[in-house]
This record gives sequence, C-alpha cells and structure tokens, in this order.
Amino acid sequence: MGFLAYLPLLMTLLPSREIPAGTQMEVRLTTAVGTYASKPGSPVSAVLTAPVLVGDEVLLPVGSSLSGEVKSVRRVGLGIVHETAEIELEFQRVTLPDSTTIPISARVIEVDNARERVAKDGRIQEQRSTGSLSNRATGYVRMAVGLNVHAQLGIWAVKAVVVNLPEPEIYYPPGVEMTLALTDPVSVPEYGHVDAKPRLLTGGELAALDGVLPERTTNRSHHASD
Repeated sequence: MGFLAYLPLLMTLLPSREIPAGTQMEVRLTTAVGTYASKPGSPVSAVLTAPVLVGDEVLLPVGSSLSGEVKSVRRVGLGIVHETAEIELEFQRVTLPDSTTIPISARVIEVDNARERVAKDGRIQEQRSTGSLSNRATGYVRMAVGLNVHAQLGIWAVKAVVVNLPEPEIYYPPGVEMTLALTDPVSVPEYGHVDAKPRLLTGGELAALDGVLPERTTNRSHHASD
C-alpha cells in the first residue's frame, strides 16, 4: 500500500481549517476535455484562479492545481442514438503551491462563456440549437402557415429527404474557465493557509527601508515619474 493511501489519515492528525461543502472555486482548465476524444477515467486538471477564503484566511491560494477525471461521457456521433452531447467532470485532489496534496470532492456548476448548461448534479449538457426561443417562434409560424393540408404534406416531404445534421460535440481547450463547488467539507492543514489581510510593517521594518527605496522613480527616458 502506497503513501497516498495513508494521506487522508495523516491529514486528520494535523491541525487544520475546514472549508465547508458548497464553497465555490474559480478554476481554469490546463488540459483539454471533450465528448469526442475523452472517455470515462480520462485525466483532467485545472488551476485555481481566485483564492478560496474562510473568514479572513486564504486556505487555498491562487495557483493551486486541481486534478481529477472525466466521470461520464455521452457522444453525439451520428445523432441517431443521442441528439446532444454530455460530459461530467470530477475533481478529486488539490495541490497547494508548497506541494501539499489534499483530497477533495468537487463538481462543475458553471462554465464561463459557454452555451452548454450545467445540471444540478454537475453534468455539462449541450444545448440544442433548435431549442432557442427564436427557433421555436419560427416553428409556430411554420405550423400556422402549414395548416393547409397540401402545404403540410409538402413540408413533411422536404423533412423526409433532407439530412438532419447532429448537434456538435462538447470541446473545452486549455484555458476555459469554470466554477466548481465542493460536495464535501475539506480540511486544510494550518501550515497551508495564507493570511488574506495585508500585514502592516513594524516601525523597525520601516526604518530599515529608509534610504533604501528612492523617493521618486523614473521612466525609461529617465524622466521623473511617480
């Protein structure tokens, strides 16, 4: 049995702070994932882009890396079996900048600037292009116009011979930003947290800087600046 098997037990023996379940985490993908190439078990990684705070303490600082795997994938393929794509990601570990690894359980709750929707259980689901409000309104107009039996038969005939292209697969390259939510509380060792408040310099520290820092800086042309 390797060291990682004992990691959860060792974490409980150290003084720690707890991050409650439901805490959100802003991350940026560092690996590509998608329904076309990914499969259940494929690795996924991300980096924390905003600190996770509990009170005034930063328990997970910016730059911490997250790792996990693709939990499930539903491909569109030819669009015969499935009309829309779906993928679910599960993040299981976070590694602090000091290399401390902490087990977590987190799921995606939002994908920034994406047309996909995220279900309550974390599944990222492709939105059908035919499901927009404008498309539905157009459909109602077509239906009203097609009340004529002969016209309706013509519409059905056209639909029968025109190939319906399936919806696109889901693909997220590195750099896509997501919001995660912890599904379970996380204990972070005390030595892993960073004070969120800036520390004021003491009188002695200020005196040590006297004469070291210039009163005014200069720009590239050596003209007086700030």
